Formats: sequence, structure tokens, C-alpha cells
Amino acid sequence: MIKKRSSSRGTAMLLVLALVLTGMALLLSGCGQQEETEKKAAVVNGEVITEVEYQDMLTKARSYAESQSANMDAEQKKSYESNLPKMVLDDMIDERLVIQEAKKRGVTVAAEQVESRISSEKASVGGEERFRQILKDQLQMDEATYRKEVEKQELVRGLYQQVIVGIEATPEEAQAYYDANKVNMKTQEKVQARHILLATEEEAKAIIEQLNKGADFAKLAVEKSTDPSAKSNQGDLGFFDRSANLVPEFIEGAFALKTGEITQTPVKTQYGYHVIKVEKRQEPTDLPQDQALEQAAKEVQRQKQSAAFQKFLEELRSKGQIERFAA
Repeated sequence: MIKKRSSSRGTAMLLVLALVLTGMALLLSGCGQQEETEKKAAVVNGEVITEVEYQDMLTKARSYAESQSANMDAEQKKSYESNLPKMVLDDMIDERLVIQEAKKRGVTVAAEQVESRISSEKASVGGEERFRQILKDQLQMDEATYRKEVEKQELVRGLYQQVIVGIEATPEEAQAYYDANKVNMKTQEKVQARHILLATEEEAKAIIEQLNKGADFAKLAVEKSTDPSAKSNQGDLGFFDRSANLVPEFIEGAFALKTGEITQTPVKTQYGYHVIKVEKRQEPTDLPQDQALEQAAKEVQRQKQSAAFQKFLEELRSKGQIERFAA
């Protein structure tokens, strides 16, 4: 499997919602009322964020940020790391504000909704065993804790839908966006790629050596790949663009290759080590006007929804009783 974990792709949920709906938010601990004797990092409308919660989240956020900082130069990385403590506490405060408001507005999450989400995620990562391994090794939580996090995520999703309901792009707005951006409105570059997923870097390097000596990629994918789908598709993922629901490291590795090329260094992701081959490429082309206008309308709608939720969040902050003791 190389798909991303469930996320809010296609929905502009801004910083707090993005944090809650991505893997980073899944590292947050529970947000119940805390004992008065515990040291406080912040208090949000009477609800305590303890120093223990904050430091735990900060540690995990630093680990997450480290894995995402490969494309930063030294100065950017230093600036990001120095700002991280405040960013983490800000996001924890925002999460509290949003969940409190969701409950106040009567947003509810059915047990079936949580079960459906978790079942889908288990299937997307290759089954129960792999799902539990990811919880243990990457998210560092048990399934009961994860279920509570999913419930929080769905609460926020429900509130977001309330806030943005009815916000659409007018034909005039879509036309204006198209007129201003039509030179850039093209189909996305795509690649058709195969991959072989291995558990260790040593195994992946051995496969690369075999391929360089002329071994058949499709045959090795069937025989050696730990991705369950390889048995039926010979590792062929078809065509995908940079916005595909695949882990970023894999997309970066695939698009770095020319047609017919094979990775000479295994691509590491949360699922293991990948050997990738690009079979074909499709270069960008101009979108037909009707499709371009449709895309323009979606982008304008996304921007308007984003602005509406940002304004809503700022109002929650201004009205909230917030005390900060850390960062």
C-alpha cells in the first residue's frame, strides 16, 4: 500500500482542521478536563491543556516535522524549528475551540460513522495487522485511543460543513478567475508507474540489482512485493498526477524518473522500501474551456470556503477565554 491515510483532500479546512484531519493531529492526546494540580500549558474556555499533553505533542510534532523538512534549506529549517513550540500550542488551542463549538452547536458523530471510517482505513493500508502496526509504530497509540481521535475529527468535519454550507462560486467569479489564470489551466502531468514494495532497504537494493541485470519488473513484483495488490496488477499503479492519494515520498520518487527509468536508491515511505519504474509519461495540455471553467469554479469555491472558515476561527479566538502559560 502507498496510499495516504484518510485526510481532508479536496476540502479547504485551514490550519486547525488540517491538523485535526491529518496524521499529525492523530498524535494528540485526549482533551478532557484535567486535574487542577497538573501544570497548565493553556486554558481554553475553562478547559485545561496540560504541560504533559503539550510537551508530548511538541515532541511528536518535532519528529513529524523532521521527516517533512528534506526540502528546506538550513535557514528555513532553523526558523521553522524555532517557531514550532508556538505553532503547536496555537494549534492545540484552536482544536479545543473548534471541538467546543461543534458540541455547542449539537454536532454529533454516530458510532457507525466512526466504524465506517476505521474499516475504510484498515482496507486502505492492507488489513487489520498492518493497521495495528501503523498505530503502534507511527502513531504510538492503541485502537481505542485512535477511535476517540477519529470521533474528534468527524466532529470538526461536521462543524466545518455547517460553516461553509451554501458557499459557492458565481458564474461571474469563475469567469474572472479563468480569465486571470487560463494560461496556467492545464491538465496535470501524469506518470504510469510500477512499484515493488519491500520490508527492508537491503531487500530493495537486491531487487534493484536484479532489475539492472535484466530481470522482469512485473514478474518480480508478483513474486517479491509485499503490496497485496501486486499479485493481480504486477505492481502497475496506472497513470497518476502529483495530487494523487499516494504518500508524498512515493510521488516525488516517481516524478523524478524518466520514462523507462528505475530508482537506483530505494524510496522509503511509512509502508517500507519501494523500487519504482516509470513506464510512460503524459505531459500537461491546455484544458478545454468548459473544463477550465469548471475547475475555476471549484477553486473559487475552495478559496471562499477557506476564507469563511478562517473568519469563523478568528471569531472563536476573539470570543474565547484563552490563557497561555507555555510557548
